[in-house]
Amino acid sequence: MALLPRALRPSWIIRRWAMYQGVRSESALFRFLALFLIGRTQFLRTTSMRQGVYGGSRGWQAVAGVFFLNDMMKKLTVKETEKLSTETLKAGQSVLITSIPPAKKRRKRSA
Repeated sequence: MALLPRALRPSWIIRRWAMYQGVRSESALFRFLALFLIGRTQFLRTTSMRQGVYGGSRGWQAVAGVFFLNDMMKKLTVKETEKLSTETLKAGQSVLITSIPPAKKRRKRSA
């Protein structure tokens, strides 16, 4: 476990500050910092929500719609994890879980 929670880490505070300043400000410097520190997709997602969904801009609403559709497609197409077995242990019993080591990259290519 980390010593500091995520919200109190200096890097996290700087990123949140840059995003807050970059999205709300008209300054090109703050927008560049937000793009650089946060990443383009997160910046676009936040800007599209604020200016499109809450602000009413049609262009940003379209961008927000693309992000929403992308999220929905991911949720619909991601495979669910498969539950192999469920057992209740009694006092004194133990479980040993092993897995097959992943194949090397060369073996994957040759197979």
